[in-house]
Amino acid sequence: MFASIVSLVSGLLIAGFFVTHSKASSVEGDLEALLARMRQRLYPETLPVLASYWLKTVATGYRRAQWKKLNRLLKRVLREQVLDDPSRKTIVDIQTSIQQTVLVARQPPRPKLSGNAR
Repeated sequence: MFASIVSLVSGLLIAGFFVTHSKASSVEGDLEALLARMRQRLYPETLPVLASYWLKTVATGYRRAQWKKLNRLLKRVLREQVLDDPSRKTIVDIQTSIQQTVLVARQPPRPKLSGNAR
């Protein structure tokens, strides 16, 4: 019962946590929302699941130019921010997914990321 309530509430809140409504800053805002949620995680092993849901959320509204911008921003995050190992791996997994599916194959990214999540 508790799990289903948590699932329902989290499902309703996903869009609010991950998607901004301004076209001009949507990519930056979406990424900042993801990074904030990653920092709030108590259990790092759940980061791949968080990233997967985040990718599902942004995949519905992004075009190729936005994916390219996100890829550049992810590179900057990896270069400029101090991240713990699970967070760094999650960012690399997101970036790899974007590069392989959107930038090379020109398809929306598949939300399933490598990691311990099942």
